Amino acid sequence: MSENYITFDIPEWVNWLARDNNGALYGYRNKPVKCSDTWGVTGDSNDFEEVVVLFITEDPNHYPQVKWSDEEPKAYKDGITVTDVEALEDVFDDTPEPDMVNTPPHYKQYSFEPIDIITEVVKEYPPEIGFHIGTVLKYLFRSPFKGKQEEDINKAAYYLARAIKELTDE
Repeated sequence: MSENYITFDIPEWVNWLARDNNGALYGYRNKPVKCSDTWGVTGDSNDFEEVVVLFITEDPNHYPQVKWSDEEPKAYKDGITVTDVEALEDVFDDTPEPDMVNTPPHYKQYSFEPIDIITEVVKEYPPEIGFHIGTVLKYLFRSPFKGKQEEDINKAAYYLARAIKELTDE
């Protein structure tokens, strides 16, 4: 049974290759030192550029000249094969995660803050109705941007019906 390997260009910070004693190949920014059963990076910095280590592949046929028994890691400066592209995307994606609590992207599409509009509108209603009206507005503001427009509009309709029911039950 053969595995499919994907070719991937390693970023410029990978300067050294070394295998652990199980045969897994790793890339390092700084020259690693041999530890008991793997290679390590010296230094106590928390800086990503200094301590980063990248798992590359378990494929023993790729870079066969890099062996655990080697006393020195191999200098690296070309493309390489990897098996887990998703893991690499996590390593290379330096886009900050959106703050889904304080500044969710689906509310940052307007030239105003929806929460400010909602706050202004609901204060004109009694609390039991204002809650429903605010929720209606919330779903309407975000519906074009969250990928579930029909669902959000249906939710808005549900809360509008509840507001109407509160009014008619009084």
